[in-house]
Amino acid sequence: ELLKVSVVLYLAHLFAGEQEPAVRFRRILVAIVIVLLSAILILLQRDYSTTLVFLLVSLAMFLVGGLHLRYIALFSFGILVPALIFLFTEPYRIKRVVSFLFPSIDPTGLNWQVRNSLAAIASGRLLGKGIGNGIYKLGIIPEVQSDFIFASLAEETGFVGVLFFFLLFAAFALLGFRTAWKHVGTESRFASSASFGITFMILCQALVNLAVVTSLLPPTGIPLPFFSQGGTNLFMILAECGLLYRFMISSSQEVRADG
Repeated sequence: ELLKVSVVLYLAHLFAGEQEPAVRFRRILVAIVIVLLSAILILLQRDYSTTLVFLLVSLAMFLVGGLHLRYIALFSFGILVPALIFLFTEPYRIKRVVSFLFPSIDPTGLNWQVRNSLAAIASGRLLGKGIGNGIYKLGIIPEVQSDFIFASLAEETGFVGVLFFFLLFAAFALLGFRTAWKHVGTESRFASSASFGITFMILCQALVNLAVVTSLLPPTGIPLPFFSQGGTNLFMILAECGLLYRFMISSSQEVRADG
């Protein structure tokens, strides 16, 4: 968790530095090496999904940092082949992909959480069963307090609660990207890139978690930001939001100063 935000801040620092072509080229090479080494460290912890999210966020950082699209495409192709190789090097990853493509093969095994997650979401209907009145959290969905907490939220609050949930994340995205945009063209290029990277990383984690819970992606271990149980993840999310809030304050001060 600390590595992810550290690399985002480091990339923002690199892209905010000297823009002379030769220096910039060396900075980009250093950034690519840092990203790849960090991805390997995450992968060595047997966290394949987090590695993919980390690489996606890094690619987005390269994009906003001004790297040409052809180099981004080349870098993406360069990590695609190893990613596919690593996907099929572990039996449990193969089982997850197969169970995702063919859900009827193992309905009481790997697909148990997803099937009950969808049932819990559907049972919420319009207004839900009420906070604390959900039944799927009582052992029907294993470890519901972590990666599948959205299913319990949908069951207890219904469509209205889910709509409010998405509005909260939409507001977070708006504030985060708006902060990044306000720093564009100013001396605070670091704040612009860092604001974008932090916002994009949190949203990516949320989207991947929701895609897993709703059976749009194979089961994986990405927690839902702000909601899933987990001390380290929640602590780092709040730390990232603290940084983002600091960038928001500085952007408002710059606007008032210019005015």
